[in-house]
Amino acid sequence: MRLQDLATVAVTFVIAGIALGIGAEVLDEVEQDVTDGSIASLAVNNSSLGIGELSSWMPTIGLVIAAAMIIGIIFTSFAGKV
Repeated sequence: MRLQDLATVAVTFVIAGIALGIGAEVLDEVEQDVTDGSIASLAVNNSSLGIGELSSWMPTIGLVIAAAMIIGIIFTSFAGKV
């Protein structure tokens, strides 16, 4: 892990957040057009719940990624010093 990898990881994380946000907006629009009680309505509701659940985990995922990068940088900086 190198410090230069931080930009790539950050951009990927931001793109994932944007994709989840746009996906939620699209599902909201589709939900308004779907009739209640149909299979499509059930699919849209389940998809909305899934995106909401995944979105709620984004801060935890970001924290784990940041911690992994910090630990990786620390280990690589002390690799040849033993």
